[in-house]
Amino acid sequence: MSLNLYLNNVSEHLDFYSKNNDRIFDTSNKTSSILRGYLMIHDYFSEQFEKMILNICRDITYDEVFVYCPDYNKSGEYTIENFQYVANRLKNRLLQSDKQQNDTDDNINNLEHSEIYFVFNKAVKRSEYWKFLPKNLLLYDFMTSDRKIPEKDLMISSQDEQYSILINEQKQSILDMIRFAPLVYKCPDSRPITIFDIFRYIKYSLYRREVQAFHTLILTATFRPIVLLVRLFVKTLNEYNKINDQEVPLKYYDNIISVGNRILECFQKFVDLNLFGYKSKLYFSSFLRRTSDCLDHFIYNRKSCMMCLCITLQKSTKSFIYNNKLVLNIPNEIFIEDNIDKLLEKLAVKVEQSEEFVRELKEHDKLFKFTKTSFSVNYILHYQYTYMFNKKIIENLCRTKDNYTSLYDAATQIGHVKEKGNANDDENRKKKIVMYQNHPEKNIENSYGCHLNYCYYPYPVYLMDYILYI
Repeated sequence: MSLNLYLNNVSEHLDFYSKNNDRIFDTSNKTSSILRGYLMIHDYFSEQFEKMILNICRDITYDEVFVYCPDYNKSGEYTIENFQYVANRLKNRLLQSDKQQNDTDDNINNLEHSEIYFVFNKAVKRSEYWKFLPKNLLLYDFMTSDRKIPEKDLMISSQDEQYSILINEQKQSILDMIRFAPLVYKCPDSRPITIFDIFRYIKYSLYRREVQAFHTLILTATFRPIVLLVRLFVKTLNEYNKINDQEVPLKYYDNIISVGNRILECFQKFVDLNLFGYKSKLYFSSFLRRTSDCLDHFIYNRKSCMMCLCITLQKSTKSFIYNNKLVLNIPNEIFIEDNIDKLLEKLAVKVEQSEEFVRELKEHDKLFKFTKTSFSVNYILHYQYTYMFNKKIIENLCRTKDNYTSLYDAATQIGHVKEKGNANDDENRKKKIVMYQNHPEKNIENSYGCHLNYCYYPYPVYLMDYILYI
């Protein structure tokens, strides 16, 4: 997973900027910044692999042919061009798509003696390799609406401008209800953080737990339109229940049953899509059963049972959405109406929107199959040990225009590089790594509270330590 995120990322090429030892982005020497960034990521992976080997790979016989790393940099010089050349050669050693290299490279020919490579090669030929590509796992095409938008255009634009780039001059996709679902977090100017903002961060994450949390956010946002529909339906049932029996026109009763059956049918189609796996399907089905029971109680005039179940359903749907860090209602969907005629009008519109939403989901269901088969998508958000909701990350997502514009301003030089002793840096680095290993939860919670010009973070974090763009 991490190797794919690192080597392939979500695009075919990218630019990399890392902070210098003074914790600032210095564009006076872009080549140095890029190489420093790759070295930082390389150190991260080296530490991760070493920990894995020490923990779970003892007493293991290694396939030395497969793990051997050829030195394709014969010049001994470390330049961006050489780095790209070596990366392509190493990648082709496994994928073997370059016929000229395949015929002349002994490091490729030697792989015929590797049992591990034999299995790996079969997986590639069956196209199983591609389902692990970050572009698929992170729903890249879905989140960007399949539009080819330069990353730099997003990076140097405000949130409002980003939204316009995505949907301007086109009919707004109903699936934007997922992409731009608002989270409970807000920017200092009260703008909501959306799932698309989290996507801008998560697509460069090196951490599996962050990707898993992102999947749960997507799951929640996908279910949210159904929840809003159900809550409006329950509101309508409750308002009907307040009307005196002698004043109840038969048309209300018949209309509520008719629209209720459409809601159940739409809900069932959503569940049957099974976008996120069996456990999530069972969880959504539990809400569907309770919604169906509410309608049954209404049909057979079991008012007290209906009222109790409706209250429970409202509380459980609200708890699910808020516990997974999404806002339940957007301003024009706050259900304050107490006129049953207007509620039924709203409900009819909401049912049509939800039916269209489910139809669109069905047309895009293939985009979700990679997350379902490669991850166990949890309907409960485990966010305690992730970086994405850290206050500093949220602040950076809110102010990316300031962060990135300076990187493209040729007249601006950010800071001055101050040389520091490598020995002191290494010693400080080791201390921080030991502290992280002993108390990882404290580091994630507290490490960004540093207000000094220089503060080392044990592992690289996007927006905090480095910037990538395609």
